[in-house]
Amino acid sequence: QCDWSSDVCSSDLLTFMCTQGAGVYYPLFFQIVYGVKMSNSGWLSAPMMIGTVISARVNGQIVVRTGRYKKTMVGGLLMGFFGYIFLVAASSTAQPIYLIEICLLIIGLAFGTVTPNMVVAVQNAVDIEHMGAATAATTFFRALGGVTGVAACGAILTASLTDQFTSNTMPIKLDGATLLKGGIVQVMALPPEANLVAVEIYRQAIASVFALGIFCSLLAFGLTLLLPELPLRTRVGPSEEPKPSQPHQAQDRIM
Repeated sequence: QCDWSSDVCSSDLLTFMCTQGAGVYYPLFFQIVYGVKMSNSGWLSAPMMIGTVISARVNGQIVVRTGRYKKTMVGGLLMGFFGYIFLVAASSTAQPIYLIEICLLIIGLAFGTVTPNMVVAVQNAVDIEHMGAATAATTFFRALGGVTGVAACGAILTASLTDQFTSNTMPIKLDGATLLKGGIVQVMALPPEANLVAVEIYRQAIASVFALGIFCSLLAFGLTLLLPELPLRTRVGPSEEPKPSQPHQAQDRIM
């Protein structure tokens, strides 16, 4: 049971690596590539949150009625895998923003069936006396996955931007070091021709960040697929039911 729950925590770590890691860069992508204002860029991530809430609600009903939680986890990770493929394809080929929103909705619907079931799977796999420690371990691995994902995505973005600015073959040459330090403000202050070049470079770099979601969701899918599904626990407490008291028999002994 401990090995089983540790494997689920590993899958949980991978799940949060892709969702939290890539999620940090959605506002940056909307601001630089699509020219959305900073105050509005966060709202464009709402489809992912809406999809997560809806699928988590539906998933809860399915688990309660069927007693099965693995199928929705596997299906959600597979759906998230294709969602990230669509997101990378749409973001790297200058598709309309509504297609990006559809991809985020798909990703939200996918992982809304995964993250709640991870907790259910871990708590269902351990004995009652270890449930608190197992739940805390799940929270820890989620936080670790989020931190690792953000760091990995930042490293990928920086490496990709540095490489593309250095090897830029377009007629307009850009100072990559200055743009990396200046960020969004520096990019928006460029002349129109240079701005188009910089935006295209950022588009491809951020699309490579989203590609981490493909890798992590695929690994989490394979790991979850190999795990056995334990029977869903129907009660929490001692394995044996307490024996009912028999007041009439006790009274007869006294008399």
